[in-house]
Amino acid sequence: VDTRPNQGIMVTEETQASAHACSPAATRASSPESKANEKRRAQIMIVMNEDKPLVSEYIYYLLTQVEKVCLTESERVGNRKSMELGMPGFGCKHCCASDRKGLCRFFPARRRTLPAKIKD
Repeated sequence: VDTRPNQGIMVTEETQASAHACSPAATRASSPESKANEKRRAQIMIVMNEDKPLVSEYIYYLLTQVEKVCLTESERVGNRKSMELGMPGFGCKHCCASDRKGLCRFFPARRRTLPAKIKD
């Protein structure tokens, strides 16, 4: 049993080299199709710099991390089955850049849904 106090995660040149050799979590190999999607994907931000004085710093930062997305056919399952194809929603900008879909995308069906989801 190690009796030394926990020093946390130690970053060394060896661990950095090992980390750089790994692919990011939950990413897929790049394909010609995903490259084409990347070129077509136009990032639509939810807030602009001029919006900053209108909201709290937290809400502004939170909204800088999402972008506008549209519901695709492959996402129309479960509770989303009745939603209209192309319905606008919010998506994590980092996940969108990696062409990920699923729980990182949110499609509020009613106005009351959005504040409840922000609390999550």
